[in-house]
Amino acid sequence: MTGSLWSMIMKEFDNEMGKQKRKVLLIVDNAACHKVNGLNVENVKITFLPPNTTSLLQPLDQGIIHCFKVYFRQIMVRKQILAIENGLSIKQFITSISILDALNFIKRAWWLVKSDTIRNCFQKAGFQVEDISFDHIEEIVDVPIEIHNFDEYVACDSALIALVFLLMRK
Repeated sequence: MTGSLWSMIMKEFDNEMGKQKRKVLLIVDNAACHKVNGLNVENVKITFLPPNTTSLLQPLDQGIIHCFKVYFRQIMVRKQILAIENGLSIKQFITSISILDALNFIKRAWWLVKSDTIRNCFQKAGFQVEDISFDHIEEIVDVPIEIHNFDEYVACDSALIALVFLLMRK
């Protein structure tokens, strides 16, 4: 993520919220790219989480990311097993996955995350949650190389910083 990319995303999001006649509060972490001088948005108020509190206050870190990764990696393992059953080697399987395949796996994994999971994670992070839709979060993840068990596979990139975009689902 860069400051210029963040600015572009925020301007597009602001325009979309304006078209829908909505005013929104966007709570983001303190990543340097989010602190853009001169970002002029009318329909989006941006509030920053306090420094060094992301793991405690960000709903995604309360279980949403983990849940998404479990589904994503289950999909990958199932596809891998199917490929092996069809006579492909692991290397052949990995090289057969296109960017479109990966995006479809990500989309499917995201749709498997239940609204209740998202709602519970927001509550755990201290948000007052009523009848709000939380169908707007997408994460981009890396696939590990050396894994010894499924739990390790799910958590393999837990130390990495995830790029998180709040996007409107259609």
